[in-house]
Amino acid sequence: RADAWVHTAEKNKRLFEIYGYPKNELRINNGVSVECGKIMTRQVAGLSEASLLICLASRAIAKKGWFEAIAAVKRLRDSGKNIELMLIGEGPVADTIRNQNLEGIRHFNQVSNLQSYLSLADVVLLPSFFVGESLPLVLLEAMALGKPFIATGIGEIPKLAGIGRDSAGLLVPLINGKPEIEAIESAINKLAEKKVRQSMGQTGLKRYKSLYTIEAMVDKYRELYIQCLQKK
Repeated sequence: RADAWVHTAEKNKRLFEIYGYPKNELRINNGVSVECGKIMTRQVAGLSEASLLICLASRAIAKKGWFEAIAAVKRLRDSGKNIELMLIGEGPVADTIRNQNLEGIRHFNQVSNLQSYLSLADVVLLPSFFVGESLPLVLLEAMALGKPFIATGIGEIPKLAGIGRDSAGLLVPLINGKPEIEAIESAINKLAEKKVRQSMGQTGLKRYKSLYTIEAMVDKYRELYIQCLQKK
């Protein structure tokens, strides 16, 4: 009975392969707005001003790559790198690590002003192997804030990142369905170079402004609603 169908990721269209394609179906990208709200500082958050700060913000479930992120950062710290990992979110993994007092790992609960925390980070990390991953909003928010990201090539993330020199981030492969800790380490080492971070961050910001603003998304939905109403 639907007058139109919208998908945000190509894998969403698998449904149509089973039940048939509707007459009116199109893709509309998700969009986000920049709403940092209260200004945060690393000092207020209890974070080092001098460290390379990595942020992973998601549901705290194993398939979002929390354990792999922790392992990669631990190995980098053990090798002498000045690096911190900021974890944001609630779930089973957060419950597991909450009282472990992991050196260089700071866990924050679910926060209402996520972009304020993302703005503190040098790099946003999402080593997800969650099969339902489509177009993660946290990566859109990273791009909107000019932050480069490291993520797996799952769902629509490769399209978010872009290709080659025009990339907003680095992709790590999934090996046997999981991200390699060594690949995460390598990607973090590449983005430890400030010029590389700045270049990718600027690319991501341009891609965000071109493709993923909340205004662009709303305009496309409005056009679709008008089109459907005019056919009534």
